Amino acid sequence: MRTVSVAMATLNGERFLREQLASLAGQTMRPAELVVRDDGSSDGTLDVLAEFARESPFPVNVERGERRLGFADAFLAAARSCTGQLIAFCDQDDVWLPRKLERCVAAFARGDVLVAIHSSEIVEERLEPTGRRYPDVRADVTAPPLETDPWLAVRGMSMVVDARLLALADPDDRPPSHYLEGASMHHDEWLYALGRGLGAVAFVAESLALYRQHGSNVAGAPEGAAARVREALTTGWGYYARRRDQARQLAATFERLAISLDDEELAHRAGAAARSLGQLAAQLERRLSVYEPGAPRRRRLRRLTGLVRSGDYRWLGAGALARDAVMIALGRHG
Repeated sequence: MRTVSVAMATLNGERFLREQLASLAGQTMRPAELVVRDDGSSDGTLDVLAEFARESPFPVNVERGERRLGFADAFLAAARSCTGQLIAFCDQDDVWLPRKLERCVAAFARGDVLVAIHSSEIVEERLEPTGRRYPDVRADVTAPPLETDPWLAVRGMSMVVDARLLALADPDDRPPSHYLEGASMHHDEWLYALGRGLGAVAFVAESLALYRQHGSNVAGAPEGAAARVREALTTGWGYYARRRDQARQLAATFERLAISLDDEELAHRAGAAARSLGQLAAQLERRLSVYEPGAPRRRRLRRLTGLVRSGDYRWLGAGALARDAVMIALGRHG
């Protein structure tokens, strides 16, 4: 059985932190350690951590940086200080269910698994259930390399990764975020992208954490249908350009890995991932033409028709075709 470390980033998390720490202590499979990177808390977060460390059934290492990193880099800093073979990312405001680590570690029994993703229950501030799950994994399944959605939105609190991923590529070189201007890809996006390219991804249908929504989440659960419609009507040129750039830079990362890796099988997978992401970048470039700012509807419609004839929508899907057609009809460029 592999050892698993818990990597946590904290920032003024005193309000909910005790419940989360108690849920770590209550795991049926005890973690090898808890490594915390505090990003400059000014409340009682460090006192809560020190109190827990005195009674914890496993080692607790709290690191306080000299400068604020932001949540993604704080998580990566904590993870790089971990010593376990697997790393479970832990938010300061959630609650883990007792079998989380046991079930996730078991998902790595197949040797080529590099990432495990489980369902989580979305709960209100006082942990009242909402009846929703995110992620909502429908079945236990292990997907081969490159067989999962390249843009699958996964929160770190619902994933466990093989620690080797952290050493394969410099996280300081990760592509820019498609969410935030001037920021790099989130830690969970980055490690998922590496993991799906170099190995299998295991999905666990069982809900293994309570994903607390309290109005101050750094990255909360997706909202309802109305919010998704609003988002769809503002997604266009800028979004697809950022996604194209991400795909290009990830392809370049895998190209470098294909050359530098000593492991022949991993190098082969890196080469396949580079080619796949290069093709994805080209497809996004073609779709981007449909959203050219200032282009008249007639020109955009011709480009849409060209994408249909070229077969791009066989990959993008009927939903993407319908959405692009609606955006042209509305005269929206995103």
